[in-house]
Amino acid sequence: MASFGLVFAAIGYLTLLYFMELRIRKVKMIDRLSSIRDYLATRESGAAETLLRNDALFITGVPWSPPYLRRPCGEWYLMLYLCMLNAVAVGFFAWAFQWLQVGWLVVVGVAAFLWQFWTVTAWAYDEDSKREAKFGQSKYAFLPHKDVPGLFTIFD
Repeated sequence: MASFGLVFAAIGYLTLLYFMELRIRKVKMIDRLSSIRDYLATRESGAAETLLRNDALFITGVPWSPPYLRRPCGEWYLMLYLCMLNAVAVGFFAWAFQWLQVGWLVVVGVAAFLWQFWTVTAWAYDEDSKREAKFGQSKYAFLPHKDVPGLFTIFD
């Protein structure tokens, strides 16, 4: 029974990393596409350039690409959910062996959550920093950062 909690936590953590990898690859693909549109818009003039630089239709240029983990968005909430689920699994694993008292189980669960959430957000921040160093300050404005609702503000 206890090994189930550990296996569940390990699979959940690998799922979290796998999902974040997919998110980063998706945003890097958007960066490449927006870079190509920027190149084509620079070569063209008139109606073609106006169409390519229309922010409502296209992201043109890497500085206008979205952040690697935009908040709040579906991916951000999914990351929170997976981190919480994995933290509960780690707490269940420790509880099944009766290693710790209930108070310490909460501490172990919170520590597991914070470690996982920090890993994911640090990875996204690192990718955003690399992009900013290469292409300058982000000018992303399509879906700007909004206030995070309720209890989620502590994770923002």
